[in-house]
Amino acid sequence: MQISLDLAREALPKSEYTAAISALEQISIDAKAAVTAVDFAACDNTANYRGNFISRGLSAGFTVHDRYLYPDSYVLYEGPVRVGVQDPL
Repeated sequence: MQISLDLAREALPKSEYTAAISALEQISIDAKAAVTAVDFAACDNTANYRGNFISRGLSAGFTVHDRYLYPDSYVLYEGPVRVGVQDPL
C-alpha cells in the first residue's frame, strides 16, 4: 500500500491524474485482498484498519477524479469493481 501511495504522490504534482487515481484505488484493492488475521495482525483488534484503508483509497481516488481530472463537470466516478458493490466485503 505504501508503494501505491508513493506513486499517487508522485503523479499528482505532474498532473498525471489518471495514474494517481489508479494508485489510490490500488490501496483499496490491496486492503480488501489482505487477510485480516495475517496482514493486519499487529493492529488493534477494535479498529477497522482494513475498512479504513479501503474507504480512504476510494475517497481519495474520487476526490482526484472529481476535483482535478473533471473539475466543474458531472462525470460519474466508477471505482474499481473489485471493491465496489458488485463484490461486497
